[in-house]
Amino acid sequence: MLLLPAGLSWAQSAPAPAQPPLATRAEYTACLDKADELAASRKALQARKTEHEAAVNQLQEDVSAHVQAGIALDVKKKGALEGYNNNGAMLNARRDKLNASADQFAKDVAEHNRLGAESGKQCTGMKIATEDRQAVEKDRAARTPK
Repeated sequence: MLLLPAGLSWAQSAPAPAQPPLATRAEYTACLDKADELAASRKALQARKTEHEAAVNQLQEDVSAHVQAGIALDVKKKGALEGYNNNGAMLNARRDKLNASADQFAKDVAEHNRLGAESGKQCTGMKIATEDRQAVEKDRAARTPK
């Protein structure tokens, strides 16, 4: 009879899980290009957000001025009420345009986030041979305007 120390068995351990294959230069380049596109998109979205916020603040100031003008409005003067109402209609049109712009911005942000998540699934944890990585970086450096 053969006695084995506790914890030792004849069974072989399970094989290590298969490693994902190394990415090609083209796959690595595509991921880097996507990252560049997403960074540019994020920058453009941030600029749009800043511009939109400034337009909203300006509209709020203009509406406040319009309300103050309405308090002092002399309705007995010919055309005063018509001018006030026309200005109110223009402010409402600006508000509607800003609301539509905000809706489109939300859709664009959602699309940007979707593309970022998709890129993350494809590119995060990508393994590439050192010589391929260096070759891609050299190629990208040559393409980058100085």
